[in-house]
Amino acid sequence: MPLATQPRCSRRCAAARAARVCALLAPVAGGADPARQAMQVQLLSPAISGDGKQVAIASLNPAGEAGASGSLALFDGAGVLRRRIALFAPARDAERARKSYAEAAKILEEGAFRRMGRVKRNSERTALRRAPSDPPPSFEGVFSQGDFGFTVRVADGKVRFEAMKGSRKLGTWSLKLGKEAPCSDVAGYSVSPTRAGFEAERRLVAFSVYAETKSGDVCFSHDYVVAMK
Repeated sequence: MPLATQPRCSRRCAAARAARVCALLAPVAGGADPARQAMQVQLLSPAISGDGKQVAIASLNPAGEAGASGSLALFDGAGVLRRRIALFAPARDAERARKSYAEAAKILEEGAFRRMGRVKRNSERTALRRAPSDPPPSFEGVFSQGDFGFTVRVADGKVRFEAMKGSRKLGTWSLKLGKEAPCSDVAGYSVSPTRAGFEAERRLVAFSVYAETKSGDVCFSHDYVVAMK
């Protein structure tokens, strides 16, 4: 049974083209409205740099900063996390939001980042932890883009990622789940296709595993880039 609430983009978000989003980024570093800055950065995620050597994910991990609502996670082409820029919600702290999103937008603009190719969700299964006596929550989702297929499994504090091209297995990767510091009680996990991306030429996949509470609220995200080489 799927979770009641999952992080999904609107139709407008799904229809946005990378070129249009990149055009929007131009005025961001120059002091645009913080709410607009936030929307622009979110629309572009996950993004890949023009030279293909960096991937950026708009994350719900606050990067250890008090008051932050999330971060921009920057990975290298091998899938290694190199940096996080803490992001602040405009409604809570407009000045810190303006500065943080301006910094993020400048990096995206100067690196000629564009939205990664989209994936679709084929199926998913979710087991919730509704009571302390229940086993830990788990998730399994199957996604695809063209001939490529991806399976994400979350269980027992680990993330297992499998990739296929047609009937040929490309590999299996075991990823660390880590701690969900802002979450008081995690009841389930989810992966949203609108917050994932794949670049076939460079064999790079980017996605986030969202931690959710019993009420279905998303309280944290674990972000990953897998280099299938």
